[in-house]
Amino acid sequence: MRKYHCTKKVEVKIPTDLRRIVGQRSQKLITRIGCIVRLYSPLNVEKWTHIPVDIIDKIVDIIYSEFSLPNENHIIDGLISSLHRIYNVWRARLHSDHYLKLNTDAQRRDHCPT
Repeated sequence: MRKYHCTKKVEVKIPTDLRRIVGQRSQKLITRIGCIVRLYSPLNVEKWTHIPVDIIDKIVDIIYSEFSLPNENHIIDGLISSLHRIYNVWRARLHSDHYLKLNTDAQRRDHCPT
């Protein structure tokens, strides 16, 4: 995982009408969200809505500690929406790139992605 060494928090905008991360620094935040989601999100749940709230809160807290985001409802909604989308893409990619390519559960256990 790549570490960002910043003395100042990166500012990112999430417009009220879009509820998506946009702007010059948006890709940096999206990339970091992907790293955080892969580190802290469990795979033993059926879908994003079954992830415990304390884990989602921890992910949001980490993001707020690294980026300068206003503490407004539409920002939090947009952030959680991005987390949800990134989690689903990650799980789908794991399923297609790893799970479906092997025939038995024993093979899948022996070849777990790291």
